[in-house]
Amino acid sequence: MMKISAVFFLVLSLSALFSEVSYAESGSLSNSGAAVAVSSTVTNSGTSMPVVAMTNSGGTRVTVPKPELVQTGFRAEHNLPEDILGIEKRYPGTRISTVSFIYDDYGTGTDSDFRRAVTLLGTGRVYHVTISPFGYTAAQVASGAFDDGYARFFRTSRELKARVLFRTMHEMNGGWYSWASHPADFRRAFRHVHDLARKHALTKDRFKMVFSVNSLDLPTIEEVPNQQSKLIHCELDGPVTEKMPFCPTFEDYWPGDEYVDVVGTTLYNWGRAKAEKWAGWKTAEQMLGEYGLLVRLEKFKKPVGLDEVGTTSARFNGSWSWDKARNAYLNDTDNKNAWVSDLTRYVAFGGRLSYAVYFNADKTYGLSLPVHGELDWKVLSAENPIEYASALDFLALGNGRGRYAPRTVKKPSRKSFETASQTSGK
Repeated sequence: MMKISAVFFLVLSLSALFSEVSYAESGSLSNSGAAVAVSSTVTNSGTSMPVVAMTNSGGTRVTVPKPELVQTGFRAEHNLPEDILGIEKRYPGTRISTVSFIYDDYGTGTDSDFRRAVTLLGTGRVYHVTISPFGYTAAQVASGAFDDGYARFFRTSRELKARVLFRTMHEMNGGWYSWASHPADFRRAFRHVHDLARKHALTKDRFKMVFSVNSLDLPTIEEVPNQQSKLIHCELDGPVTEKMPFCPTFEDYWPGDEYVDVVGTTLYNWGRAKAEKWAGWKTAEQMLGEYGLLVRLEKFKKPVGLDEVGTTSARFNGSWSWDKARNAYLNDTDNKNAWVSDLTRYVAFGGRLSYAVYFNADKTYGLSLPVHGELDWKVLSAENPIEYASALDFLALGNGRGRYAPRTVKKPSRKSFETASQTSGK
C-alpha cells in the first residue's frame, strides 16, 4: 500500500514465528453462524490429536484438525501505546499480544517513542515494526546512507529484549516508493540491512527479517519512484519500453534464503469504492489465488503471511458513483463483517498462512473524503462507536479463548464521522 502514517493494524501471527504462548484447549469460535468447539480425539494409532468440531450452516457436524496457535494484536493508531491500552480496556479480557508500528524514519525522537511504547506495553508481546527509509533509493541504503537509523533501532531492540518482526523497504515490486523497482540494488540493500542487524547481536529467534512484497507486480521505469509514478502491470502489460526489457516480479528481488526469515504480502479488497475497471469485490482467498500469488510465495519455503490486509464496505451493482460507495458504507455493514469472518476462517483453517495483519485505519472518515490509496479499512476503534463483530472473533481466535462475548454491529453515522474528523490527528 502507498505511504501511510498514523494508522494501526490488527495482527494474527502463528506460533511458528514466536512460540512463547500457550493455547486454551477448549472454547468456541463464531464463523458467521458456524459453531466451533476445540477438543481432543484418539486417532487409529492411539495418540491424542486436537481437533475442531464444526457445525456448518446446513447443520452438518464435521471435524477438522485444530488450527495452530495464533497471536493477535493492533498497530497503535498514531503510533501511541495508549491506543492499544484503550482497546484492551474497551473490550475486557482481550490482550493484544502483537503490537504493530510503522515509522517513516528512525531518528532520536522516534527511538524515544518506541522505547516508551515497549516500557508501557511490556516485553511479553511481539512487536511488528516497519521502518521506511523514505527518500532513499535502494542503492543508497545498500551503501549505508540510512545506517544510523537502522543501527539506532537495532540497539534499542536488543537493549529492551523485544521480540520483533522487522519489515523494511516493503512493496519493492511496486513503483511508488523511492527504494522500489530496482531489483539488483534492492537485493544488495536487504542483505546489507540483514547483516547490520545480526552485527548488533539480533538473532532470528527474537528478531525476524520480513521480505514484504506487493500482491501485484507494478514497477515503474522512473529512476526514483514516487507516489505519482506511472506503473506497469507485469502480469498484463509485460515489458513495454526499451528501458525495461523485462518486467521484474517480486521473485527478482529475492536476496537469498539466508537473509530472510518470513515472507509477507499486502492484500486489499477495494470492492466498488473505486471507479477503476479493475476494482471489484474479492475475498482474501480469491486474491491469494490471482496470478498464483500464494503458490509463488510458498516457493521461497519460508513462513508466509499478510503484512497488510483490509476491506472496504462498498459492494453494489450498476454504475459507480462516490455517493453509492458512501451509502454502502453507511448501510451495508454485513458485507464487511462477512469478509472479515471469511478471512478469520481462512487464516485459522487454511493451513497456509503464518500470520495476517489487518490494516485497521480509515483516513477517508467513512468514505467522506477521497484520499489517494486509502479506503474505509477500519473495523474497530478505541473511541468511535463503529465496530464489526467479526473482528472480535478475529481477536478471540488468537487469544485461544474461543468466541468473544456476542455484540451487535453498530452502524456508523454521519455524526460519528464528523466527530472523528474533528478529533483525528491530535
